[in-house]
Amino acid sequence: SDDIKVAVDLLHKLLEPEPAARLAHFKGGRRHQPMEIVLDHPFFLGQRLSAASLQQLLKGQEEMKAKLDVVIKMSEEQRGELLYSRKVLIKASYESNEAVSPNTFVILEAKLPSEEEEQALLALKMKDDGTGFEVS
Repeated sequence: SDDIKVAVDLLHKLLEPEPAARLAHFKGGRRHQPMEIVLDHPFFLGQRLSAASLQQLLKGQEEMKAKLDVVIKMSEEQRGELLYSRKVLIKASYESNEAVSPNTFVILEAKLPSEEEEQALLALKMKDDGTGFEVS
């Protein structure tokens, strides 16, 4: 409907990332304050878009659709490349370690003890009364 086209045109203009370009969409209104000129848009005045504005909106939508199609195509190509890279890296990991089963990598939150600390931990002996351990 015409109301939806006017609303889409307004949103398209308001979603412009650059402030100067965003305000440039609304030049020529009755107001002069930066965001007040937005109120002169046909959406707020209950008007339809002019034929030129409608053509510009449709052209912008076609350009966005073309760009989106390129992104989708690139995403599909990248997905295939990423899957292939994953396969190669896993294969290289197995071959470099001569592994016959998958390797598992664990990220620890704390540093592992040194050999001396580990030996001290292994040298624990239970107390005679059974209340705990002591270093032997």
